[in-house]
Amino acid sequence: MNSQTLLAFAPLRIGCSGRSSEPDPAHRVSVTKSTSKKISISTRRDAQSALFDYLHCTRGLSFVDSEQISKNSPRFLEHLLSKVKHEGDVVRALTRFFRYYPFNEFEPFLESLGLSRKDLASALPRNLMFLSDDANLLDNYHVLCNYGIPNSKIGKMYKEASEIFRYGDGVLNMKLRNFEKLGLFQSRVIDLVIRYPYLLLPGMDNDFVAVLEKLRELGFGSDWIDTHISSKHSCNWSRVLDTMCFLSEISDGNEQMMALIEANPGLVFEGKRAYLMVTQLVKLGLSRYAIYAVFKDCPKILSFKQANRIWIAIQFLLKIGMDRKSIATFVSTHIQLIASYSLKKPKFVSKNLSSSILEDPMNLFRLALEEEAEFSTQQNKLVNYVKKKEFFFSLGYAENSDEMKRLFTVVEARGDQLQDRFNCLVQAGLDRNDVIKMFRRAPRILNNSKEDIEKKIEILRNHSGYPVKTLVSFPTYLTYSNHRISCRFSMYDWAKGKGSVNPTLSLSTVIAGADARFVKYVVNGHPDGPAKWESLKKSILSS
Repeated sequence: MNSQTLLAFAPLRIGCSGRSSEPDPAHRVSVTKSTSKKISISTRRDAQSALFDYLHCTRGLSFVDSEQISKNSPRFLEHLLSKVKHEGDVVRALTRFFRYYPFNEFEPFLESLGLSRKDLASALPRNLMFLSDDANLLDNYHVLCNYGIPNSKIGKMYKEASEIFRYGDGVLNMKLRNFEKLGLFQSRVIDLVIRYPYLLLPGMDNDFVAVLEKLRELGFGSDWIDTHISSKHSCNWSRVLDTMCFLSEISDGNEQMMALIEANPGLVFEGKRAYLMVTQLVKLGLSRYAIYAVFKDCPKILSFKQANRIWIAIQFLLKIGMDRKSIATFVSTHIQLIASYSLKKPKFVSKNLSSSILEDPMNLFRLALEEEAEFSTQQNKLVNYVKKKEFFFSLGYAENSDEMKRLFTVVEARGDQLQDRFNCLVQAGLDRNDVIKMFRRAPRILNNSKEDIEKKIEILRNHSGYPVKTLVSFPTYLTYSNHRISCRFSMYDWAKGKGSVNPTLSLSTVIAGADARFVKYVVNGHPDGPAKWESLKKSILSS
């Protein structure tokens, strides 16, 4: 290799021992600068081989460590290759480069542990170049590897809790084993220390241990604890402990608290969300019994969606000026309803109210009348509307459909009466689905009172000879007056007895036919028919 093989580096001074002195920091290799030049697979493989030989044979690192570093520090290798002219012989070029230009071994080592380029600069130890200068670092790294923690996750642990890599012999291993003594399986310990490396720092695991001990006091076994301390949850263990202490205060004994946590483990392990929810309810002034009831009645209250809905609802009520005592009562009474629906912001509700008033000025008076009686009337109308809507839903009508809008106009009965009238038809012997078909064809049939429906069915069953099933094809029978029905059935029955009329006329022909047509074909079919017809009408009217 000629003198131009080494680019961008000044010659280093050679000491008396023949070893190179520490290079000027300006000439050290650094991966914090990127290179965009694409490197072939064979070149990269040769570079890895050269780095492996240097670390293992020259620097004395173990075979496994040297291989791990050389194969998992691509950015460092790319930067090295950008500094030498290798002319096809990568191994020879880099071997000579390493001989004259020692590099900071912490850079490829930390990169191989998963640290990003951004994190490397701040993670590098000061005044150290060689891994052998920090024996504790490698020893503790080996402890983590041997315990089963992936290399790619150790970098995160180094970034968030570098102090654990300075522990003396046996300390880190003892801390890991102590978690197992608490009843956690090794796989869960691995998840925990990856997510919360600070638990391995001196004194930082106290809250976590206190949480586990409290769970055991309540009667939760190791399997339950291991299952629910999931790496999916991000916990502030101090807050978790505070939440558990609060749950202890609102529960009447360990048995009640255990039942509450079993129904909703999120109370313990949702961390910040649980803490904020409890804090918010306390600020509203809910008693400990009310808060316990809230969590008991709505066990999924801490799911992201439901917790967010409750939070928005509370803010909405505060925004419109409701006092905290009323909000507390409202929330504790209607927690399931609040958690089930998303609310718009007050400003959007105000816009909708404005639009509603502009479209129909009466809406202003419906909502803002001062007189209590008028308010009560409007409230009754609202209840009636809701009941009707619920009934129509139960029959399969779609919300806000044209069919449903028409029903509100056609069906005059109160909403709380409709179901009883519907049931009356079912109890008369009709199939529920047939009654639904009848209602769809003639919704006015439920404008009759329950007593009126029963009377018309009794007349049909006992005085006409038609089966009740006939109503399915002719539901409008129920919309005619009792006087008309009784008169026509009586006249038709008399005419059949005289043999002056077709005995198989349909129910609709007998009841729905025009008066003139009925007189022509039923009454006038017999010479005494007109006199009998007039007599029947008078007698039935007076009865």
